[in-house]
Amino acid sequence: TPVVIFSRTTAYRLLQAATPTGLVHRSELGGTAHTESSRGRPATQPAALGRQIVDDCAVDLSERSQLTTPRGYLRYGVIVQRAGPENQRHMSVRVTEIEAHVGASLPLAGAEISCEPRSDWTQAEVAVIFELPFGDLLYGAQWVHRQVFDPNTVQISTLLSIKTGACPEDCTYCPQSVRYDTGVEVDNLMSVESVKAAALRAKESGATRFCMGAAYRGPKDQQVERIAKMIGAVRALGLETCATLGLLTGPQAQSLADAGLDFYNHNLDTSESFYSNVITTRRYADRLETLEYVRAAGIKVCCGGILGLGETREDRIGLLHALATLPTQPESVPINQLVPVPGTP
Repeated sequence: TPVVIFSRTTAYRLLQAATPTGLVHRSELGGTAHTESSRGRPATQPAALGRQIVDDCAVDLSERSQLTTPRGYLRYGVIVQRAGPENQRHMSVRVTEIEAHVGASLPLAGAEISCEPRSDWTQAEVAVIFELPFGDLLYGAQWVHRQVFDPNTVQISTLLSIKTGACPEDCTYCPQSVRYDTGVEVDNLMSVESVKAAALRAKESGATRFCMGAAYRGPKDQQVERIAKMIGAVRALGLETCATLGLLTGPQAQSLADAGLDFYNHNLDTSESFYSNVITTRRYADRLETLEYVRAAGIKVCCGGILGLGETREDRIGLLHALATLPTQPESVPINQLVPVPGTP
């Protein structure tokens, strides 16, 4: 009986393809879920795989060995039991395919793509990946993605502006700056009740993360106290919470964490060398300092940038390098395409 170690997605696909007599399961390392097999015996299975898939397979608990993995991102294992010549050929092909896709790295046009997180990237290494042909980039991105995530699942997030306009910053892309005549109406900080109602509508529409954005250079402490109550109300609905409020102090970040904030969005926008062409009222170092406060408070980081600000390809490489070399890389990396608003520079 061959032992195969692979990712959650590959496990799911193999379970779907297995014949009724051709499958023996193995549980998720570090946690199990219980159901009943088609033979009426208790079965332990990866919780994410679901009852129907296991019920369609004959589960044999006689082969129960502890599987280990040399790489942390390969969390699931399955023991495949071949039940006949025809099934053996079918499963052999699949096992070969699995083994070919769970290597530690993927050589691709001179670049080495890996799922292992690292923060020691050089700008030259980032440039090699950045300059790959588009098809190779898609393939490499999918290869990494499928090692870590379910490739057919997309999270829906909803963003609400809880305080709009009158921002003192001079970000050239932003219509909410008080320095530009863009026709944006100024709205003060919303009430907790209004934010909770908007979050409930978002949840009913399928969102699982709710982000609250406020046009501040940095909020005052009393504003953070009100926003903390919003975070608690949204989290009580069963949604992930996210906020983007501008620059924070260490104590403010801790207050948001204590309220239950899951993610804090604070984009670097572009490369450090191009930054002063986009914003002059704050420094790149100010952004990095806020990210340090957020991370120290135990909040996940959402940090990316904007394309179309007049930057060069080298600036885009610089942005990617800055993100990749953060001490801990962001859990979310939004990449935005600028939509120019009349009135902004």
